[in-house]
Amino acid sequence: MILYLYGENSYAISRQLSLIKSQYIKKTGSEGDMQSIDALEQGNDSLLASLSAMPMFVSSRLIILTNLPKSKPSQAQIDSILQNATDSTNLVIIDPNPDKRTTLYKSLSKVKGATEFRRLSRVELTKWALVEAHWAGAKLDSQLAGYLIDLVGENQWSLHNEISKLASYDSDISRDSIDELATPSLENNAFILAEALVRKDLPRVIKLYKNLKLQGYADQMILGAIIYQFRVLMLVIINNPQLNRAYRVSPYSTQKALPLVKALDIDDISRAYQDIAEADIATKTGELSSEEAMNGLFYKLCNQEYSSKN
Repeated sequence: MILYLYGENSYAISRQLSLIKSQYIKKTGSEGDMQSIDALEQGNDSLLASLSAMPMFVSSRLIILTNLPKSKPSQAQIDSILQNATDSTNLVIIDPNPDKRTTLYKSLSKVKGATEFRRLSRVELTKWALVEAHWAGAKLDSQLAGYLIDLVGENQWSLHNEISKLASYDSDISRDSIDELATPSLENNAFILAEALVRKDLPRVIKLYKNLKLQGYADQMILGAIIYQFRVLMLVIINNPQLNRAYRVSPYSTQKALPLVKALDIDDISRAYQDIAEADIATKTGELSSEEAMNGLFYKLCNQEYSSKN
């Protein structure tokens, strides 16, 4: 049996892999043979030998194979992997960043056990959070789940940890407990900052920026997060699914950005990128300190004059 688990949702892949392992152990018990192989470390020729070998003292084997795309197998080696895995070998190939242009992907995606794990939309993420809270023994309604997701971000690993933490504190999850215990993500803070920039609300922008600095984020990290948010806005305006996939922008991010683009066009984004580039260059050349460059950027994006004395 060959299973190909691929896609950007590493959390869902990890959960599925845990299920496969537990089912295998339940079926085989002490007679099982479970091993993980890094294709890049082992090499393709050695990998093929391992796959084609018959188990001697066990009824079946479970092999978890990672980094196969990085080992760059030839078409002949790909065919051998698919053909030489014995009936007693359960091969699970993990590919968190599939390149759908490659021969490897085109071959593996055709196997019967190929499953894609994509990132979730906001609606799907909300439903998932409700299930997670239930399994953690806590009560969480849809509105609070959405609030938590907006605060923490769409990363399911982070959300899982936050829900577990909140459930341990109080099984009846409330907005107060979320505000007190949940850790806001840089992505979420950057989105709120981008929203304030689009609305040209300079006092709020400066306040949000200072809060990010107090949380320990460096200016380059903040700038990078802002660039990402404006890229999302650009992609929403262009509205090209292929570009969204190429830039790996999730459905959650695009849905969240939809209300903001009503006040923008592509020229606005182009000017913003120019201002961002100038701030980045000024920092890297030493023309301005990073804080001066960031403040100057905010004033420009809000269409106001900036003085370092502000």
